[in-house]
Amino acid sequence: FELVTFEAGHVLLTQGQAKDNHFYVLKSGSVEFLQDGTVVGSTSMSGDAFGELSLLYASPQTSTVRAVTQSQFYRVAQPHFTSVLELERKRTLESGSVRLLII
Repeated sequence: FELVTFEAGHVLLTQGQAKDNHFYVLKSGSVEFLQDGTVVGSTSMSGDAFGELSLLYASPQTSTVRAVTQSQFYRVAQPHFTSVLELERKRTLESGSVRLLII
């Protein structure tokens, strides 16, 4: 992963855009989520994450994500994101336990 900083007003993801190939975890700051130009949510909670749906389903972005304040993120590239999921899947299968993940 890499630590990235964006200024207020920076658009990280754009609704309808082809996948970004990154998963983001908020370290500090705040972002808002927009759908069809309307703010539908926001967060300033460290550890909140977004961008996974596009990576999981190879689909366009479902929302626009914009920094409200200067914000820092851990940005994980798709190959690393996929590797972590695969390792977790293998570990789950080897342990014999099954967990339901709701995203």
